[in-house]
Amino acid sequence: MSLHVECGQAGLGSQTGTDMPTEIANSLAWSETVAVAGTTSNSVPVSNGSTYILALTAEVDMWVAIAASPNAAANPRRRLKAGLTRWFSASAGLKVAWSLT
Repeated sequence: MSLHVECGQAGLGSQTGTDMPTEIANSLAWSETVAVAGTTSNSVPVSNGSTYILALTAEVDMWVAIAASPNAAANPRRRLKAGLTRWFSASAGLKVAWSLT
């Protein structure tokens, strides 16, 4: 069981006419796999005018939270389905946590 998190600079792409954030090629700030329920050791870097995006991919169904001190066992949190990747725009200092309950 694990959660893989990638953090990179965000740009805008387009899908069916709606602007969606996408990661800019060669802009990866960090990548981390959290193997047991818990929190990333990395956080979103301080921005110099750039917007960052987090890509979260779950190995199993889990709860995730994104905050300066996230707690995925309590609200606010989101359900992340196994095998799916979800993208979130994120500001400096934010971390990601996951939990099964």
